[in-house]
Amino acid sequence: MIIQIIRVSIMKSNCFLNCNKGNRMVMKKILLLLCIIAVSACAHAADRIISAGSGITEIIYALGAQKKLIAVDSTSRQYTTKDTLTVLGYHRQLATEPLLALNPDTLVGSQEMGPQSTLQQLAAAGVNVVIAPSGNNIDALYARIDTIAKITGSQKQAEVLKNNIHQSVEELKNQSLDKSPKVLFMLAHGGRVMFGGAGTSVDEIIRLAGAINPAADHFDSYKTISMEKIVELQPDYLLITQQTVNTHGGIDEFLKAYPLLNETPAGKNKAIILVPETALIGELGIESIKLSHQLNDTFSG
Repeated sequence: MIIQIIRVSIMKSNCFLNCNKGNRMVMKKILLLLCIIAVSACAHAADRIISAGSGITEIIYALGAQKKLIAVDSTSRQYTTKDTLTVLGYHRQLATEPLLALNPDTLVGSQEMGPQSTLQQLAAAGVNVVIAPSGNNIDALYARIDTIAKITGSQKQAEVLKNNIHQSVEELKNQSLDKSPKVLFMLAHGGRVMFGGAGTSVDEIIRLAGAINPAADHFDSYKTISMEKIVELQPDYLLITQQTVNTHGGIDEFLKAYPLLNETPAGKNKAIILVPETALIGELGIESIKLSHQLNDTFSG
């Protein structure tokens, strides 16, 4: 639109209509220069991005495009130690006014981003609202990288990143275990106990590590199941977060709080592995694959 206005203004000007052929060539060169400047200005205006979701922010940093960020949601708080960024609310509970006050060009997040009313209001105000592709597998991760690369103009960096991820996954495939252990992820804090089933990021992390998630045969997503059922599943390892440990005052106290775990190989052997929440928040990400490598090393030892 800006380019068209510049072009029409010059082409209709008396100077252009009345000048000789040589001067017209000069005017055309000026037109070209102004168009280039206009394109540059538009591109620069697109560099005010708000990221809603730790996995989205992780990709922006991995692409080296963090300078385009002006704010992140609360699940991306760990990145604010590296850069001075405004931290907004939880990515599921975004408020319109604080976001618009930052004059963003683009808001990008996962399908969990919301509420829908906020997204609609932002779009109506001229903000480019982008919902990245969803999924807890490598292909979905590649699709998210491509989407964010297009927004940030980092397509070349995206190809390098995807190639590095591919090599990392291939390494995991080549590091097969003599025996695949059964591994469960248990989230216990705030009075709730949940386990990760099929279709979750932790399920894919366990699978990439060469292990088996026995819960995946029984339910999808994160569900609450009885401790008696956990005993039936007989996990060899139990994955828990540092927050779960802190809530219970240590691993020993954690096991005391759930005595039936001692009837599983994981409980008897205290085969409890602490995993970072940042590798589990949202969907499968770059840090998730790093965690798979760490788990594979543990299971191989």
